[in-house]
Amino acid sequence: MIRGEPPASLRDFQQRVLVLVAGKREREVTLEVLASSGLSPVACSDVEDLVRSMSQGAMVALVAEELLSAQAVGRIASWLRDQPAWSDFPIIVFSGAERKALRENSPLANVTFLERPVRLRSMLASIRNAIRSRTRQYEARHAIESRDNFLAMLGHELRNPLSAISLASTLMARRAEQRPRPKELDVIARQSEHLARLVDDLLDVARITHGKVSLTKAPLRVADVARSSFETLQHRAAEHLSAYELRVLAPELSVEGDRQRLEQVLSNLLTNAIKYTPQGGRVELVVRTEPGVAVMEVTDSGIGLAPTMLNRVFEPFAQVDASLDRAQGGIGLGLSLVQSIVQMHGGSVSALSPGLGRGATFAVRLPTLAA
Repeated sequence: MIRGEPPASLRDFQQRVLVLVAGKREREVTLEVLASSGLSPVACSDVEDLVRSMSQGAMVALVAEELLSAQAVGRIASWLRDQPAWSDFPIIVFSGAERKALRENSPLANVTFLERPVRLRSMLASIRNAIRSRTRQYEARHAIESRDNFLAMLGHELRNPLSAISLASTLMARRAEQRPRPKELDVIARQSEHLARLVDDLLDVARITHGKVSLTKAPLRVADVARSSFETLQHRAAEHLSAYELRVLAPELSVEGDRQRLEQVLSNLLTNAIKYTPQGGRVELVVRTEPGVAVMEVTDSGIGLAPTMLNRVFEPFAQVDASLDRAQGGIGLGLSLVQSIVQMHGGSVSALSPGLGRGATFAVRLPTLAA
């Protein structure tokens, strides 16, 4: 079963409460109270059993604080970190007033503490609130899946007519070679290429979301990947920028990766840098090293990022400025794809900016191959 997937019976799943307490009497009373309140309690024998039951699907877990050793908390926190973005599993902890360490330094995010002796009304109210919260999370997941399925269908439906338009414009251009070429043909060709890139982004997002992208990894020299991506956009940059530079500070640096996908990452970053840098600006691609890591940095002198955007810029459909993005052309998928591809390579990507109007730097970090 996929982690976080509901079990076969949706009704049981919507009321499923996991219980991990120390004493036999406390466990029996808790299970009896929950069952008589219309819930579906499941007793767990230890933390591993709890994590296993969470993986099978549940709405909330009730846990006695004395069972949450540092190792147990670490095990649960590890499971929570592996959850999809929509999931924020709720945990209710039966606590003693004298035990404050977990409350003050808990790595568990969505936790409610109930002090002993636990009042029945407070416990049931906390459980009902957790179930409502968890239900909304699953509703959000279904909305995200519906959106992704729609985008995949849209991408496929657009590709066929777009291919016909591109082919027709190419044939018309060939016929016009012997006489003055209509400007309209250039517009059709240019906009067809732009639409093709948008459709490819839609399809890539759908493939990655559904786990249908596989990487063909091989040892690669980072400088070669950077140079290929840089040169692909050199003509476009020359029309727009006063400076477009590649600096390779670590020419022998190697990583294991899919060359086509890594070139896609750098091309997306360079395209964004050129697009969002005013006429006469500057874009630079630097290849350098950090301990055990290859770094590829794209820096521009463009519109920059507000501090509130630095953590959101990699989200699907996030846009720096909606009006600007509409003018430049884009649907906010490029950076989301960049992050997904880099993470599939075991790396990370970050965004830095001094502020609006002061440029930005996007840095891709990948683990290097041992020399």
